[in-house]
Amino acid sequence: MVILSDTEGGSSSSSPVDGHMYDVLLTFNGTDSRYSFPDHLYKALWAAKITTRFDNKQFQIGARLKLESETLTKTYRVSLILLSENYANSRWCLEELVLILEQCSTSNHTVLPIYYYVEPSDVREQQGSFGDAMARYRQEMEGETDANKKSQLAEKIEQWNKALKEVADLRGLHVKGGRLETEIIQDIVRDVNHILRRSIRSPLPLDLRFHPEMEQPNHHEIPLQAIQNSVAYQCLQETREERPTIGEVAFQLKEAMKIQLEDEIL
Repeated sequence: MVILSDTEGGSSSSSPVDGHMYDVLLTFNGTDSRYSFPDHLYKALWAAKITTRFDNKQFQIGARLKLESETLTKTYRVSLILLSENYANSRWCLEELVLILEQCSTSNHTVLPIYYYVEPSDVREQQGSFGDAMARYRQEMEGETDANKKSQLAEKIEQWNKALKEVADLRGLHVKGGRLETEIIQDIVRDVNHILRRSIRSPLPLDLRFHPEMEQPNHHEIPLQAIQNSVAYQCLQETREERPTIGEVAFQLKEAMKIQLEDEIL
């Protein structure tokens, strides 16, 4: 398992004000031979001003992996999971996948699987190389003589099976023959940009959650200043190139005020 982390500077598509240090966590099994793809993807993400975590260390120590994974939803906004032929051969990859999916169920973190010359059905049903890897783990479990270790491994295998099925049910992107990898990388960057901008430019009523004034139990009592602050908060999170015009800001403010008035009438 490899986590790519930044080695160069760059401007982000999001501001640290939202509490995230990076936009993207890119994780994959570094033992796969076609190592250039994640490297090219990483560079393309940075070129698009998407801050991406990069680490040249090929393997992570278990304790460090657990620590980083447990804080990933606070550190990253999107996880790109590169599912390749040897992905399931790495226990660290499987452990990380379990932790990512567990945290995503209770957070606004987005997972985007990338099927690198593998099919979603192979991941979901544990066929091909995924089936071979899981069969080896089960064989190891059956041969374990220590009852505690056997029980622990059986629990791990169940978690890995569940995580692989869950990630395979998510919408993802495919890397396979018939298209240039550079074109597919452009698609991935575009999708990530869309995810990031969607989370920044969410509907104003949702953006209001960032403000203490919105925590009032009676939403009819929301002060106008809080709505204005919400619009300003949203706009400040855009990059210089993507910030809305004054006209767009005025329209958003007008719509937010309209929503409040309609609620009061109701």
